[in-house]
Amino acid sequence: MKKKKLYAILTLPFILGLSLAAFAEMASENYRIRSYVHSAGGVPIGSANYQLNGTVGQPSPLLEGDQNPFSDSYDMYPGFWYTVEMEEEGEPLPDIKANGSDGPLEIDPDETLSVTIELNPGIYPGYPADWWVLADAPFGWYYYDAGTETWLPGFKVSYQGPLFELTPPSEVLNTSTLPTGGYTFYFGVDGNRNGNLDEPLYYDSVDVIKTSP
Repeated sequence: MKKKKLYAILTLPFILGLSLAAFAEMASENYRIRSYVHSAGGVPIGSANYQLNGTVGQPSPLLEGDQNPFSDSYDMYPGFWYTVEMEEEGEPLPDIKANGSDGPLEIDPDETLSVTIELNPGIYPGYPADWWVLADAPFGWYYYDAGTETWLPGFKVSYQGPLFELTPPSEVLNTSTLPTGGYTFYFGVDGNRNGNLDEPLYYDSVDVIKTSP
């Protein structure tokens, strides 16, 4: 099974000016801010370009040394909100399969293709995100619209909402009329719910070849 952390998908020309992802951290050659807490009256603050959730009296969970409220048995994050640096073992893990296979898969002209997706949200269940289910077809890009449960031409977000455990696998395509050619199907999530493809994007893909009659 392929599990990738995507910072640019196939060097697509339309990925321009990626905005700062919610999972990203601020850094330069001289400093690195892994995470921070902003106490601002306990109300959301936003505009067309940003959104900030403030809270009253938020203690920082970023304690050090023997102050850390952790042990081998539990983790505790004080306050109403907490921030956690993304760790490898806590990353969201999308999975996409074609006919139950991670591929590459070759199917006969009359064979039915079933594409399914599954998600382990890692340590981020409930985190607002963009969900992407895409297909790179011989005749262009298509995306799965979760609202209508149909595939439409273009490159757009499939669903916007909190991360959650998607299991058992959910079927997003079932067809025996796929035109001949090579296809790559993608399933991924990013932590900036804005309808744009942001980094880091956690994704999986599967390749399918439909043979000629």
